[in-house]
Order: sequence, then C-alpha cells, then structure tokens
Amino acid sequence: MDVQKVNEIILAEMMVDGWYDYNAPEHPYCFREPEPHDINNGNCEDWALKARELFGGEIVWLDTFASCRDWAHCVLRLNGRYYDSVHPEGARSLREFKQITKDYFNRRRRRDEAN
Repeated sequence: MDVQKVNEIILAEMMVDGWYDYNAPEHPYCFREPEPHDINNGNCEDWALKARELFGGEIVWLDTFASCRDWAHCVLRLNGRYYDSVHPEGARSLREFKQITKDYFNRRRRRDEAN
C-alpha cells in the first residue's frame, strides 16, 4: 500500500482547508506546512477513507478495542496490518500506535532520511 500517496492527497487538502496544530495552542493555526503526523491529529478518518477508496481494506476505529478505549484514532486494516499516515509498512499490533509520538516520528524520519 502506498501510504505516501494517501499522505500527499490529505496534506494538500489540509493546506487548502486550513488545519489546527494541537501542539501549539497559543497559535493554533500554523504557518508551516502540515506533516504526516499532523494528519493523525484530526484528519485520521479522512486519511483512512481515502486509503480505503484507493486500496480497499476496512476502516477501524481503535477505541472499539478494549485496550484502546480512551484513544480515538481511525486506521485502515488491510491484509492483516493496520495503516495510518505514519505507518507506511503497516503495524501488526495496535500497541504500535500508542508508541508513536511526534518526537518519535520526527526522529525516525530523520534517521530514514539519513540512510
């Protein structure tokens, strides 16, 4: 599945529609371009719907699982893996989603870009 293709579509829509940076409450509407992590802060359902449209699969809200009751996040389940904007390889376990923070994602992205 081409997560980057879905990210590009949703990020472009976010730039047109405007988006809220939940990490900057003092200045909520940012003057920077949104990043893949930002999709997961309010646009995860749009992302999952677009991914399903392009690749098939099933929309899954993580709060429907007992282990994720307090964490609302929408992902795409496809071929036994769970995808969102920061899981290009798909996660095998729902636990992997709780481990992704913006700092972690940015460190991983910098590491990947260096290789």
